[in-house]
Amino acid sequence: MAAGRDDRYFGLVRRQDEQPGRRFREVLRSQGLPVTQPITMLTDGGDSVAGLAGELSPGAVHIIDWFHIAMRLTGIDQYVEGLAHHNPVDALALEHQLERIKWRLWHGDGEEALIRAQALAADVAALYTAYPGLKRLIKAAAGLATYIANNAAAVVNYSRRWDNGERISTAFVDSTVNLVVSRRFAKKQQMQCKPATKAPFPPVC
Repeated sequence: MAAGRDDRYFGLVRRQDEQPGRRFREVLRSQGLPVTQPITMLTDGGDSVAGLAGELSPGAVHIIDWFHIAMRLTGIDQYVEGLAHHNPVDALALEHQLERIKWRLWHGDGEEALIRAQALAADVAALYTAYPGLKRLIKAAAGLATYIANNAAAVVNYSRRWDNGERISTAFVDSTVNLVVSRRFAKKQQMQCKPATKAPFPPVC
């Protein structure tokens, strides 16, 4: 936000807000910023969210946040740890592949990360093991490859952004959502004590 101004929360319920773009521009004006202000939006990579980002601010720079990338990598790594009890050699090889994928993504090389993620998915699918979590591992590895393929253009050099003090994650949004929900819950509880002033609230998604 603009220097010298407090942070502002901007939230919406997509199915109920018919003009999110206008409200978003009002937030920019309230911060003393022009509606043409260059905007960088970090999202989880979902099609609906990416589309909404373009609707709110056409021309905005779209970046996949590192938090969701890391969640997928961590999930696969946990399955690989389970595999290590059954196929330690294969698990070690997969761990190395994961580290290389993570390095490529961290440094913004989405194309090479995709090639390596597809190779990882193929190697996992070809495993012969008694590991009970194999199906989940196969699904997670294939999901990672698809996720990178769908969002390769929005993968940036996270290492450089981190060094420059720029945001790389929307993890802070979770705390914002929790704050908004808790405030609404507290207000609703207060209104339940005053039936005459009770008003409906839209669902928060």
